[in-house]
Formats: sequence, C-alpha cells, structure tokens
Amino acid sequence: MSLKLPKFSFNESSDYKERYWILHTILMIIFVGLVARVFYLQLINKDFLRKQGDARMVRNEVINAHRGMIMDRNGVPLAVSTPVTSIWINPKEVFELAHPPKEEDEKKQKQPVFLDYNAVASAIGLAPNELRAKVEANPKKEFMYLKRHLAPDVAKVILDREFPAVYGTNEYRRYYPQGEA
Repeated sequence: MSLKLPKFSFNESSDYKERYWILHTILMIIFVGLVARVFYLQLINKDFLRKQGDARMVRNEVINAHRGMIMDRNGVPLAVSTPVTSIWINPKEVFELAHPPKEEDEKKQKQPVFLDYNAVASAIGLAPNELRAKVEANPKKEFMYLKRHLAPDVAKVILDREFPAVYGTNEYRRYYPQGEA
C-alpha cells in the first residue's frame, strides 16, 4: 500500500506562484546572509574576536602564597616567611573623588571628597608636600605604593582610618634568622 500525496500545482492565474517566489527569494537572501556572516566571523575576523574574548574572560591574578619555614636538621629555622602589608594609593581615584562629574540634576550631584594629605603623610611617615607631589604628578595612574612591607598591626592602624583611595595589600616577606646565605 503506497501513500499517495496530492499534487499541488500552481495555476497561472493564482497569486500563490508569485508569493512562493517572493518567500523563496527572501529565505534565500537570509540564508546567504547568514552564511556570509558565519564566513566573516569564523575566517576573516577570528583573530580580533579571539583577542576580544580573551580580554573579557582571561585574567592573570598574582596570589602571594605563604612560604613554609626551612629548618636545619636540628629544627633551627633557617628561613621564615612573615606576613607584611603594603600601603598603596589610587591617584586616579583621588582625582575623580575631588572632581566629580557634573550632573544635570543638582540633587544627584556628588560632593567632592578631598584626600587629607597631611593625615595620610603623618600616618605613613612621609612629608605631606612630597606625597601631594607624587599623587598629583600621576593623575592617570591607578596604583602607586606609599609604604611597603609594614607590620600588619601598623598597617591596620593606617587602614582603619579609611582614607579615600588608600588601600592595603597583604604580602609575605622572607627573613633569614641565621643571616643571609
């Protein structure tokens, strides 16, 4: 038993033939456009797109690991790692806080926040004019060390004062109690 499908034929006088060719042409244009776009993205523009994808997804982040103690055969420590904190500032953020963008609505306008250079300088042991000159000389930089390898309790006192754009980074410092090798 074979299945017979009805034959469909176009009459010369019907609009179906014209509609069929219009729809067929539109679908072919869409298909050719999609194939051309895939060809362009996969073969011609692949290096640019790969770089863009890596820029959005791939991150290199340095994680400082705590190194263990090295001891001699008698248990005397030869090398010891101790935690330290480095204090750094974001000069770009200092500039942006001092010069907020103008808002059309005055209620939404942010008030400028100024860094107290005297307080920061006295907390880390620098001259205020020297600190101001370093920060203002680099308004586009996003990272600048103020003081490196401070004891964690000293750094905590500075960071607890919550100066704007001043941050701390935990690191480890290697010491050799028996002297340098």
